[in-house]
Amino acid sequence: MLTWLKGKLLIIARSMSGTGLLGFTLLCALTHSINAADQDTVPSGHPMHNPGLAEGVLLIAGKKLNDPNFEKTVILITEFDSKGTAGLVINRRTKIPVAEALPELQKMIPILDHLYIGGPVAVNNINLLIKSETSLATAKQVTNGIYLINTLAQFNQLVLDDIKPENFRLFSGFAGWAPGQLESELIRGDWYLWHASTETVFNPVPENIWHELIQIVSAKWVKLRGAVLWTSYY
Repeated sequence: MLTWLKGKLLIIARSMSGTGLLGFTLLCALTHSINAADQDTVPSGHPMHNPGLAEGVLLIAGKKLNDPNFEKTVILITEFDSKGTAGLVINRRTKIPVAEALPELQKMIPILDHLYIGGPVAVNNINLLIKSETSLATAKQVTNGIYLINTLAQFNQLVLDDIKPENFRLFSGFAGWAPGQLESELIRGDWYLWHASTETVFNPVPENIWHELIQIVSAKWVKLRGAVLWTSYY
């Protein structure tokens, strides 16, 4: 009975997904209801239910997304409001040392490693993600344990204390969407939403992040899609 109900809810949600922002809102609400009813498990260490679109959530590129800027990327959403959405690609580490690309910044924060490509927008802008168990007064908290610095004043006020080198990520540029644009891409199936964690964002092997997460979210979607197909006979 529960599988039947979940399938019916998904059919209703997808039938309304073409109605713009209202359809997207209804789709998110129904998906949340489906996830709340879902008692199946995912691999150890990962939450069971999908999050909604918000700051501190991960975007995982779908397998069919072939835009070279975003193919096989995982993006941490750092801003989400009426003005649009911004985020940082967390799995595109370059071979360029920060000391070579930004020597002045390296003098300020001597423990920085390699530069990451945060996205195709404003590539001259620098964003710094920090993993910290304690609150950082001069930085913006993106989600639990993850902070963002992207202004000169914030860089100047940063106190390193006991923060280890592996708890920093320096990004050139960012990813950005106009109001409603990302919602449309989600409805089209370009992205999956997933929970952010310090373990994922600061994975010591960022090249593996997309491959690990796409298996998890794809498995969940196949299961839910199966419920939709099963109910199509009723």
